[in-house]
Amino acid sequence: MTTLDEIKSRTDIVELVNSYVNLRKSGNNFKANCPFHEEKTPSFIVTPSRQSWRCFGACATGGDVFSFIMHQHQVEFKDALIILADRSGVSIERNDSRNYDRDELLITINKEAASFFRDCLLSNQGIVARQYLKSRGVNDVTQETFNIGFSPKERDNLKIHLLKIGFDEELILLAGIIRKWEDGNTSDFFRQRLIFPIHNPKSQIIGFGGRSLTNNPPKYINTPATPIFDKRSNLYALNFSQDTIRSQNSVTIVEGYMDALTAHQFGFRNVVASMGTALTEQQVLKIRSMTNDIILALDPDNAGQEATLRSLESSWKIIGDQRASPSSLFQQRHSLKLKIAVLANGMDPDELIRNNPVDWETTVEQAKPYIAFIIDALKSRFDLNSSDGKTQALEVMRPIIQKAPFLEQDSYVNKLSTLLEVNPQAIRTGISQSRTSQNRYRRSRNSVNSSQTQEISQKLIGSNERSLDEHAIILLLNLPELKSIAHKLSPEWLKNSEDRELFEKLLESDSTQSLQIELEPTLQMRLDSLTKKSIAPIDINSASKAFNQCILRMEIRYIKEMQESIINSIQPEDETFKTLENQVAKLNNRIKELETSFNDIRKETYN
Repeated sequence: MTTLDEIKSRTDIVELVNSYVNLRKSGNNFKANCPFHEEKTPSFIVTPSRQSWRCFGACATGGDVFSFIMHQHQVEFKDALIILADRSGVSIERNDSRNYDRDELLITINKEAASFFRDCLLSNQGIVARQYLKSRGVNDVTQETFNIGFSPKERDNLKIHLLKIGFDEELILLAGIIRKWEDGNTSDFFRQRLIFPIHNPKSQIIGFGGRSLTNNPPKYINTPATPIFDKRSNLYALNFSQDTIRSQNSVTIVEGYMDALTAHQFGFRNVVASMGTALTEQQVLKIRSMTNDIILALDPDNAGQEATLRSLESSWKIIGDQRASPSSLFQQRHSLKLKIAVLANGMDPDELIRNNPVDWETTVEQAKPYIAFIIDALKSRFDLNSSDGKTQALEVMRPIIQKAPFLEQDSYVNKLSTLLEVNPQAIRTGISQSRTSQNRYRRSRNSVNSSQTQEISQKLIGSNERSLDEHAIILLLNLPELKSIAHKLSPEWLKNSEDRELFEKLLESDSTQSLQIELEPTLQMRLDSLTKKSIAPIDINSASKAFNQCILRMEIRYIKEMQESIINSIQPEDETFKTLENQVAKLNNRIKELETSFNDIRKETYN
């Protein structure tokens, strides 16, 4: 570990920033008013998972612990280094002039190692490897394009080669291409293996995959985690695929190196490989700025599919909450559509492509939405004839359907209802209750001046248990005169799908009686429930103020949730980063306007 790494490992960015500004928890992140410019609405976000900070307001800048100190104290990097070293208890020389471009050195070492492996493949040592590639149909052009190599069986040929060039052994070890044994000696990490260099999107080599050409397990190994490589955060062949992914607005993810190589050789250039891992959130983050259409091509074996299912169920959050307005940039660019393509006839992707490229195209085109795939798989994973099996299946599906786009939820609920032979309304109720429980803290946090607004609501509506959504609908049911201002309320601001539909029907209907005749049974039940909730006597002027307050609070809630979703999803490397920054700033301005309007109405109410 370098001095720089040690300082960063000992410095928690939340603790550091909080010593200068008052941070408040916001989801998985922390927020505050930016310390570097004047503002009323917090736009300064600290992200613990990335140990980073960013201002989404006027500053439009960010970085790590070092850049924060540089901004806070208006000093250069070397001075920030000294400040943080003293703070973290790391001893450094004040005149230390060492180069801290460690990552660049590691990339240089990997580049030299790739050249060594390539030379070995083309030499007499690589005969077996070349024969293997020929047997798998990998032509010379593909081999050269992807810089495929071979690691000889000798213990330390690569290490000796790199040491002769002048690289430090500790850096070679840090790059993950040699290993240290218990006796303190080191040797090459890859031996007698076909080598696949792994590139970052800038086409820099950050690691390697190695396939055994002997009977010695494991079949595949990867460079261990290093400062520049983690296989869970990277996708093989992404550097070769990214332009096509953007132009076609679609990516197909396969499992293995050979799958990706064969796909590219046959002209399917939007294909990348997950390198043996189930689809991870980090991998999705790598490609989300390129496309919102992801197709996951599964090998036909049950073990692989089961692993994929577990991954999707445990990390379904990678798809994100897709309730944003369709007109927003966030919805257009970041609401991911994940589909699953299951290969038939027991063939892996590379085998299917080589044997019948048309069948491969058809398989990809017929990929199922991931939720439909999971529902179809339930019958092979649970005993759906038993109550326990049905309960288990419902527990799996509830959070997944909850995050699906609203317009698709009913379809999945009905599909699940048919499969489990359970009343669809029972499933909807479970999903709604789960969402209410999860969002209770968020609603209380996002409410504007919550204690005062609750007091107003209690006086005007007569209940402290009703949601904002219920407030609005109950007022409309009791005072049809409010329809004249109901156009201010967008249905998408209502959280519950039944309430959204009921609200739209209510605006179209002449009376509650005629509305009851038109509604389907589930909506009739919801309407009956709301009509039983009376309000205290109230004049139309007070009711209008109450209704306008509900509308303002609902819009603020909606915008803040949208804003938080954008902030939590932004990555500095995204192409759309600047555009998303601007969108966050516009949302901030809109929130300010709404809060001003809300406060004006509140003052009128108390006066």
